[in-house]
Amino acid sequence: MSLLLPLLLGLLARPQGAQVGPIDAGTPALEVPRLWSAPEIAAIDLLRSLRSKERPPDDELAGRLAERGEGLLPLFFEVLETRSVPAHDGGEPQVLSEIQENVVLLAVGRLERNPVLNHVGVRMALGAEPAVRLAAVAFTGAVGRANDLLELCELALPPQEQELSRPGQKVLRRAVTTILGRDPKAFEQLVSLRRLLRPALLPTLVGAVGDARDGAGLAFLAETAYWAPKLIDDVISQVRLVGLSSVESVNDTMRVRLRPYLDEAQPGTCRAAILALVALEDDDSIGPIIALLASEDAGLRENAHWALCKLTGLTLAPSRETWARWHQAELAWLLRSRAREFQRLRASDPAEVAAALRSILTHPLALDELRRSLPEVLRHHSPAARVLACSALGELRASEAVEGLVWALEDPDRNVVVAAHTALTQITGLSLPSDPAAWQAATSGHPPEASL
Repeated sequence: MSLLLPLLLGLLARPQGAQVGPIDAGTPALEVPRLWSAPEIAAIDLLRSLRSKERPPDDELAGRLAERGEGLLPLFFEVLETRSVPAHDGGEPQVLSEIQENVVLLAVGRLERNPVLNHVGVRMALGAEPAVRLAAVAFTGAVGRANDLLELCELALPPQEQELSRPGQKVLRRAVTTILGRDPKAFEQLVSLRRLLRPALLPTLVGAVGDARDGAGLAFLAETAYWAPKLIDDVISQVRLVGLSSVESVNDTMRVRLRPYLDEAQPGTCRAAILALVALEDDDSIGPIIALLASEDAGLRENAHWALCKLTGLTLAPSRETWARWHQAELAWLLRSRAREFQRLRASDPAEVAAALRSILTHPLALDELRRSLPEVLRHHSPAARVLACSALGELRASEAVEGLVWALEDPDRNVVVAAHTALTQITGLSLPSDPAAWQAATSGHPPEASL
């Protein structure tokens, strides 16, 4: 029986109308008709119908396929391996479209992980041709988790091969992106696997991290920027898609690694670095960006001016001298007055708090610190100071203060409640009543541990 099973699987995997070898040179080849099960026929009809313009959403179609169970795994694997959808009525196979491929992979992703991976093992045991390996990579990505990443990469690029084919890049990129979206630990796993991953895989993995659109991927991009500087253009192009990490030290690391690329001698890389550093909200890059306003490259000058406006919220003229004067004055204020003004923000006199707040709000380079400091003012003894803090947090779109503002909805002063509710609406875009329980549920907030 152990010898018969692979043989049967091999026969079932043959495309429709596959020929059995001739008995002798003068005997015509015999065609063995493909026997399809009822679920397979229904699945084939569904997939072939996707050529029409009017169709249900892909998720709904995938759900219909997945309802028929793991018995369709051989058909799904064959579709991905041959890159075609067979015909059960003697017609011609359809070349696999992106829509059909997406529906198949979404359906596989809805099935139990173990049967899918077991089928991959059986098919790989029958032969590891490139087309089989690509189908195996797609299957693994559809149900995989963080601990499958190394095996997935080795499957996509076995030791005897030096480079990923273009189809291999596409299939691996989607597989890794799917795993990153399913398992948050996969980002950490990628970082820990860095020394084990072959360099030829890195461009595809960098692209997959960007496709995931998750700040957790910034750590891997920062590692790649350091250990594989030849890939810096690939890395930079993904940073603005990934955005900020929740770990500030990772953000700082990437900022430091990208600033040297604000170099007009490499205009393409420089433009990409400007966009990336804006996405990373890097105030320390303002000085080098101001210098680019004097570049002979008109595109760089435009990008630099756009970046300065985004980072500061100002609309100064695109003149290096104008921005340099402002920057010098801003740095002087930070050095001489910042500490005093933030100390006044903690004063017991609400009038002094208001004066400090007005002063700080005029200095763009102090706003990040202000966002972090204002939640403390939500506990000020004066309702007027608490109202000011709520209003300022709303204007600053201070997402890090959402939990404190939810607590403020329980403030005994009605004006504070109204200001907190307005700020929460501004920050989150949610339209909810000023009920603390509703906001706690919507924002994953926690009840206050101490009264205001």
